[in-house]
Amino acid sequence: MLNLNESKSYCLGESMLKIKLWLLLSMSCLSLFGYAEQKKQVGNFEIHYMALKSTFLSQEVAQNYKIDRGQYTGIINISILDTSQRSHPPIHAKITGYATNLIKHKKPLKFKELRGGGAIYYIAQFSHEHEEMLTFHVQIKSQNKLDTEFKFDKTFYHH
Repeated sequence: MLNLNESKSYCLGESMLKIKLWLLLSMSCLSLFGYAEQKKQVGNFEIHYMALKSTFLSQEVAQNYKIDRGQYTGIINISILDTSQRSHPPIHAKITGYATNLIKHKKPLKFKELRGGGAIYYIAQFSHEHEEMLTFHVQIKSQNKLDTEFKFDKTFYHH
């Protein structure tokens, strides 16, 4: 787990502002390219998720979070909010999963937790080929509050 609040190597205020701006801009722009964030409501929890090419991250953000950027590398980003509370705070969870391609080749997903600025994100990297459709299988558990799984498809293209 990478805890931004404890790490001295990050300038939290500036880095978090850049990350928040990047997330805001990416959510706005990525929908134009078919990379829009998706969400799923499960009881009192809102699960936000998206998969995209790692090259959509700036070099600075990728370096700060030790994420590989490359034409054949993608990331999946998941965050979970507790909608039963007025401020919809993020929750800590155990997330596991894997991706499969059309011939059912299984690619394990290793999620790492990123915290900072009151947010919790779960990021996993994976490899993909040009025009490859992947089905992501995700399992989420959080204490006794949340125990769910879901899947979604995403096709990746190279430019």
